[in-house]
This record gives sequence, C-alpha cells and structure tokens, in this order.
Amino acid sequence: MSPHTRKNILVAALVLIAIALCLVFPRMRLFSQIFMREFRFLWWLLLIAGVAIYFSVIRGRRNKR
Repeated sequence: MSPHTRKNILVAALVLIAIALCLVFPRMRLFSQIFMREFRFLWWLLLIAGVAIYFSVIRGRRNKR
C-alpha cells in the first residue's frame, strides 16, 4: 500500500468518525456548528498558527542534520 493511499484512507476514516460522532452525540453537532461559525471570523488566526507550526517543524528537521 502506497503512502498516498494510506493517507487517503486515514482522511476518509477521520471524516467518517466525525460524522458518526455528530449522529450519535447531538451536542457534538452543535459544537461543530459553533466552531464553523466562529471559524469564519478566526480563520486568519488558525492560518498563522499553522504556518508557525509548519516552520518550527522544518527548522527542527534542519537542526537534526
């Protein structure tokens, strides 16, 4: 199994788990709705945090060499 296929299976499994949790626990669905509503306003903050984590991982890999 190639890494690309394994990654696609993992993403599909995570999406299915999230959907199952929303169906089983109604509060989970409410939480996801609130999160998506707030995400419209805070997407830039999450983007900055993601870029910072990405660069710290890259810098950590360079220091190991």
